[in-house]
Order: sequence, then structure tokens, then C-alpha cells
Amino acid sequence: MKEHLDHVTRQLQQATARSTLVATAYIGLELVSRAALALAELCPEPNVPAYQAAILEADEAAIALATAPSLTWPEHDYLADLPDHEEFAAQLITLTLAVHQALLLAANKSHNPADRLACLEAALHAARAHQALR
Repeated sequence: MKEHLDHVTRQLQQATARSTLVATAYIGLELVSRAALALAELCPEPNVPAYQAAILEADEAAIALATAPSLTWPEHDYLADLPDHEEFAAQLITLTLAVHQALLLAANKSHNPADRLACLEAALHAARAHQALR
């Protein structure tokens, strides 16, 4: 999973085209949700509510972004070994921030109001997921 988190984070940071930003952000949101779910199983009990909040917000962000008319995405393989809890959590926080930044950039580049709204709404939820993970 570490390699996948790193890969999607790099894709988000390197993306410049709006369609690539939106598609990769969607993939990133799915990964945030899945990784937070895994973390909720691995972490100490006091951290569980934060990871549950991150799962909810990442899912809401993906739902919001799914309304973007320009959203298309490729298939990806999400299977990989999980790192230890602290390292995995740090990677997830980095990815969530990268998703948020990519969505804001995509909204800024969009000329379609529906795309812009979907990206901004998803960015709000991604920011909330990032806050929940911190």
C-alpha cells in the first residue's frame, strides 16, 4: 500500500491538465477511504474516531466529485503490503493534502461551472478528511 500511496501522491503533484487532476483526485479519494479503513483496524483505540471521520469525508468528497461531467478514470490495482501504523498514517495525511490541492487546482482551471462546483465540494470534504487524520 505504501507504494500505491506514494504513486498516487506523485501523480497528483505532477498533474497539470484538469481532466488528469480530476481523475487522479477521484482515485486518491478512493485510496484515502480504503487506507483510513485499514488504519482504523490497525491503530490504537483512541485514533479510531478520527479514521472513521476521514473515511466519511473521503467518501463524501468522492460522491461530490463523481458529479463532475468531465470525470473519467482508469482502473488501478490497489493491492500491496501495508506499512506500520505511524508510517501508513503519515502517508495517508500526505495523500489527502495532495488530493485537496489537486481539486483546488482543477477547480481553478475549469471553465465548466458543474466541474468547478464538483471539484470545490470535493475539495471541502478532502480538507475535512485531512483535518480528521491530523
